[in-house]
Parts: sequence; C-alpha cells; structure tokens
Amino acid sequence: MSGVHADADVMPASESPAATIDPVLAAAVENGAADAIVVIRHDDLTAAARDSAADARGDASAGTQSPDPETDLTVQRNAANRAYLRTARAGYAERKAGVNRSASGVSVTHDFGAFPVELVRLSSKDDLRKLAADPDVASVSSPRSYTDTGKDDLKLIKQPEVVKKGDDGEGTAVAVLDSGVDYTRSKSVFGKCPGAGCAVVDEHEFAPDDHKRDDGGHGTNVASLVLRVAPKTKIIAGDVFDGKGATDETVIQGIQYVADHAAEHNVKALNLSLGKATHETAECTGSPFTPIFQTLIDLGVQPVVSAGNDGTVDGKYVDGVGEPACVPGAFVVGAVYDGKFKNQAFEPCTDSRTVPDQVTCFSQGGALVDLLAPGSKESGGKGIEEMSGTSQAAPHVSGAIAALASGDPADSASTIAATLAATGHPVTDARTGVAYPRLDMAAARAALRHGAIITNGTVGLGVNQLADLNLAGQRADAEGGTTYGLRLLKPNFDYVSPGCACEGWGVADTRTGLTGYADEASGTDHLAAAKFTHGPDKALSVVTVDDKLQVTHEFHTVRKTKALFQVDVTVKNIGKDTLPDVVYRRLVDWDMEPTAFSEYVTLQRGTAEKIRFSSDNGFASADPLSAGGSVSFTGEAVRNGPADHGALVDIALGKLGKGKSAGFRLFYGAATDEASAFAALKAVKAEAYSLGQPGRRDDAVQGAPGTAILAFTGVGGKAIKF
Repeated sequence: MSGVHADADVMPASESPAATIDPVLAAAVENGAADAIVVIRHDDLTAAARDSAADARGDASAGTQSPDPETDLTVQRNAANRAYLRTARAGYAERKAGVNRSASGVSVTHDFGAFPVELVRLSSKDDLRKLAADPDVASVSSPRSYTDTGKDDLKLIKQPEVVKKGDDGEGTAVAVLDSGVDYTRSKSVFGKCPGAGCAVVDEHEFAPDDHKRDDGGHGTNVASLVLRVAPKTKIIAGDVFDGKGATDETVIQGIQYVADHAAEHNVKALNLSLGKATHETAECTGSPFTPIFQTLIDLGVQPVVSAGNDGTVDGKYVDGVGEPACVPGAFVVGAVYDGKFKNQAFEPCTDSRTVPDQVTCFSQGGALVDLLAPGSKESGGKGIEEMSGTSQAAPHVSGAIAALASGDPADSASTIAATLAATGHPVTDARTGVAYPRLDMAAARAALRHGAIITNGTVGLGVNQLADLNLAGQRADAEGGTTYGLRLLKPNFDYVSPGCACEGWGVADTRTGLTGYADEASGTDHLAAAKFTHGPDKALSVVTVDDKLQVTHEFHTVRKTKALFQVDVTVKNIGKDTLPDVVYRRLVDWDMEPTAFSEYVTLQRGTAEKIRFSSDNGFASADPLSAGGSVSFTGEAVRNGPADHGALVDIALGKLGKGKSAGFRLFYGAATDEASAFAALKAVKAEAYSLGQPGRRDDAVQGAPGTAILAFTGVGGKAIKF
C-alpha cells in the first residue's frame, strides 16, 4: 500500500531532472493548440507545508486544555490543516507564477491552488518546449477522461461486530466524487434531506451538466454503500460527471474542494469509483494526481480508488489496474462475491457459479491492488439500485476507514488503510494464483487497538496496549529503525528500540508468587488487557494480573516541561486475599542513537526509600520475581560507560489488602543535552532518575545531541537538587 508517505529528499531546481512529457500531448500539440496539465516541482514546498502544520498543531496543543480530548483533537487538526494549506498555496502560487512567465504563450485555464498543478492551454509546440525546459516544471501531460467503474453481506467483512463496539463513523465524513448523490431516493438510507438529519452534509457540482443530482444513480449507490458500512458517517457529495464522463479538470476541482473542507467535516476518505480502462502494472509516478493524493494524505484524507472493471479482455485475464488507481498514495480496491450465485453475466465476462470470497471476473488485479471487498449485486438499502463493479467494492473500504477512525480519533486514515491491508483475510485469485487481503474490519480494529504513538511536539512514545514501550511497524527514525520506543522528534532519534527492544514493566507479590509482566523483548505473561484508549498526546492502559491485581498506566503530558511524559501508575488488589509484598519493576535498555549500543548511563536514587534494587541491566526479565543482575553496576552511577546498558528499578509497594491501591509516578522523555534534562527533572521534582547519553560527543556539550530520561516521584524520597 502506497498511502503512507515518506519524506522526499528535496532537490534544488538547478539539479532537477528534465520534465517528463506525455507523448500523447506531444503529438496533439503538433496539430495546433492543446490543453495540458502542468505539475511543478514541489518537494521543498510540501515539506515546508508539513512543518507549518506540525508547528500549528503543537501551538494548538499547548493552548487547549479541554476536558474533552476529541475537542482538543479537532482544534489541533483544524489549525494544522489551515497552516498546511496556507503555506502550500503561497509556495505553489509563487512558483507557478515564475513558470508561467517563462512560457509567455501559455494561458492558465484552471489553477488548482491547493496543489502544485495547473491546467493550461498551449498554443504551439514551442510552448511545450519552454515548459519542459523550465527547471521548476516536473511534468507536462495531456488531460484524461474517466468513466465510472460500476447484496452485500456485512458479515463477510465483520462489520456488525465492529459497529456493535461503537466504531460506526460518528464524527467523520467521506467524500464521494462521482455522478452526484440523489438523497431523495431513499429516506431510510440518507435520512431526512435536506436538513440536520441528512447524511449528505455538503454537495457541490463540478461538471457542467443538467444540474440534476444523479441521473444514473451510480454516485447514489456508492454513497449508500459507504453509509451501509459506517452508518453514522457523513457524505460530502461531488458531481464530477457530465453526460460524457469525468475529466481531470472536474476531478481535480472536486479534490481541491475536499482538501479545503477536510478539517471542517473531518473527512477521512475520498472515494473515487472511477477510472480509465488501462492496465497499469507499475505506479504512475508521473501522474498529476501524485502530489494531489500526497496532499490529501498530509491533510488526513486517504484516497480510495476502484481497481477497474476490465480484468477480462477478449475472454482472457489481463494484469494491471486503471488510472488513477495506479497513482502513488491511492488505496486500490478490487472486488469479490459475498454469496453463491449462478450465471453472473457482466459486459466483459461471465462467472457461471460463485462462492463467497471468489474474485469477480471483471475485477482488475496485479501488484498495485491493496485490498478486496464485496463488489457484486451491491446496494446500500431500500430504494437504491443494485450495481456490480469495483466501484461498489471501494466504498466498502472508504466506509471501513471512517468507521474505524470514529472508534479512535487519533488513528490517521493512512494508518487505518495500512492496517486494513495488513490484517485482511487472505483470498487467492483463481485466475492468477495471487493472494490478496480481503477487508476484515474486526481484525483491523484489534490490530489498531494494540498500541499508540503519543507525542507532545518534542518527544514521542510508542505505547503498547499493555503499557510497555516499543511499538513495531512504524515510520522509520533517523537511523532507519521502524520500531517506535522513545524518540526525540528533532533529530528523530530513538533511544529505546534499536537492537534489543528491551523496555518493560512487571508487578509481583514476592510472598505468594503472583506475577505479571510485559516486555517486547524478554517476554510477556500473566497479563490480560482490560482497557486501552489514547489520544494524540495521552494513553490509558488497564490490565489485570490473574484477576488478582489491576494495574493502570495513564500517560499524559507535563505542563511544566515538554521534555517529559508523565505516567501515573496505580496497582490495585482486586482479589479476595491480602498480598503481603507487592513490587513493581521498570527497566529499559538505553540505546542512544546515533551511537546505539554504546552509551553513558547515570542512575541516581537519592533518598527514595521505596526503591528496593537498582542496576544498569536493561536486558533483565521484566518479572520482578527474577534476579535483576547488572551489566556494569548496581545501585547508583554517574555517566558510567560507554557500554551497552540501561536501567532497572524495583519499587516496593508493600502490603495490599483486598480493594486497596498503591501508586507512584514515572516519567519518560528526552532533551537535547544534560543541562536541559536536569531542568526537566527539576521541574517535576524527581526523587530518582536515570539518564542515557551517547557514547561519543558531537560537540563540547554534555549529553548532546540527545539525553534520554526515566524518572520517578512518589517513591519515598525528597526531590533531588540540580
């Protein structure tokens, strides 16, 4: 799946490769005037827009303290999207103006301001030559035209059990750019329209047709299927088809409208059940839709595109998907049957007999297909005509993204899409023997609730469901690692995950032998997840230990410093018997990038009476009943090393009677140097702490370029003086 972006290297215009020219356009302009789509070089401008969005989100986060975390998230999202579009529009406009001046014979037909794209009129082949020679032009291509690509069993995709748990799309929206949506066809599907009860909250026409809502019913069918999967999401309806079809111009206009209103309606998916009948087996990287789809993803909107309905040509399967399904960033959906049918005849082919999860004969395939979903004889409800096609498969996926996004607003649309692909039920296409994942909403939901990345703009934590760190399969850090542990966001170094993902905790009663622990490296046992929720900068984990102890870890920001996250730890006896001697262990192997596996470690206990044992053995078992051991020292040390080691701390919580609780606070974070780390520790009045520092100095500053921090309060000591 190509929906999750990686930051592109910024190439100066003077070093840029020559612009690509569409041969169709080159031939057309030989015969006189021709229309063209121009894409300007934009990596640096897009990067600046992302930075502006991140800064705006951070400022909004610092200024919001609402009791409702979803309100805070909405404020942050709106601020980030406004900043992104403001910066992007200004940068694109300036560069486009320069390009247009260099080719004076070119007239701009339509400027898509939110994207590095414009539609122009070329009067001669000399105009084309001038544009292609401009170092700020990435590509010049001929506009395309598109046609649409069109009894759903929701049990097949396990939608009912997901909606039953509350993931129903509430608070989200899906944009459907199609033939329009005629909400008058079914009150049971769309509600009382127009008005507050209508599922269609915004409609706009981009194609010059008769202004009827939807003559053929294709867009209405597609929107109804989105609502069938996510019954409480809202629809942004865009009509991009006239009597002849859709064009690049109308589709890009529609997408720009979606981009401008994405934050307002919390749009999570853009459904494009349309395409050109081609068979692309490689990504169309030169497409003008490439930066457009990337902008959508940056704004939190996942493009979902049907694979195409020309899988069979002249009685034989042909590999590849249509356009714009081939565009990087598109989440491409093919079609399966959801039941047993006979003689399913379509224009290109016939399936004489079908079974659930059989790939339809019309569905296009190949390496670019991300997911399969039901796509035959599909209707969203009473009054909606049944249709078949990958057009009908795509809205199942768009609806699934909206539904799962409502269950946890902190999950990005691209993350949800990637998870859908990673957790889908495997289905083999009998035509080719190739296996694809088929939409399984329950499996995706379970995977998404496994953990979370939380950040405060300075540091980030990858928190697993059981409250240990090191969340696998995430965006790479500066050294290429894809496990997210504890990161200093600038320069994106991780201080916990490299090599051994050794970080964890455990709780035990030393007298009865009761124990439970979690560590991604050394093992997890005797824990059951009771609850896990999170927002962008907070997480709550509640687990039980053999139904006798309940352990709560509440991660949240610290007002006095952005170098730290606070974790409120509460251990409660939920069993019938008194537990005489309860001990909590926390351990970490410091791996200080850029010198992972070679670091200086400091560990100071101060006067903390509850700390029973401490050492630098981050490789030990998280089970408090096991020996702690050491690598280089036990007790305390200052800048011991360099070596490959960390910190281990055992905290005695004492006797816990039935229903009784004990707790303390721990802190995880990082700073740019030792002095800044000490300032953070002073701000929270740390009673004990450990620091990890790189094994070599990049400059004369101690602890640069980053110092990792683990600290404790409420452990029976006085605040250490710094």
